Amino acid sequence: MPSDFSENITKKSAYHLAGIVSLLGPQNQFNLPWDDHLMPIAPNFLAIERAILECATVGCETIWVVCYPKVQPLLKKRLGESVQDPVWISRKFDVFPSQSRRQIPIYYVECSPKDEKIRDSQAWGFLYGAKIAKKVSTSLSKWIIPDKYYCCFPLSVYPS
Repeated sequence: MPSDFSENITKKSAYHLAGIVSLLGPQNQFNLPWDDHLMPIAPNFLAIERAILECATVGCETIWVVCYPKVQPLLKKRLGESVQDPVWISRKFDVFPSQSRRQIPIYYVECSPKDEKIRDSQAWGFLYGAKIAKKVSTSLSKWIIPDKYYCCFPLSVYPS
């Protein structure tokens, strides 16, 4: 057989996209008692939830939220451990659409305590999240290692 055939078999045809949401950086620019990423942008809809929804809409297979340890319990209670894939929510031609829905896991990464007051910017959060995502995925299986990363800002504004 030609060597091109064996090369094509070993290459991955699909890629794993990991979404990273960084909540690090200066907080309380609006002088409110809660963090800025918990800002409501619509009734019962927070800025962090918009960022998670954006990652799910783009096609991320995993979502990694980099946050401070004190905020993590509140985020877990509000967001949960997974989000439904928007593509699979309303499939009209499935016999049982509720059984074919796909869940996207949300992983929470705590900022390292030694980096909390020194390296706590959003850019550092994206790099740290990508590093942890690759490290954890590598330890589990070579098939789930992220090939690309999608960085999402919770306080970004754009026309819908």
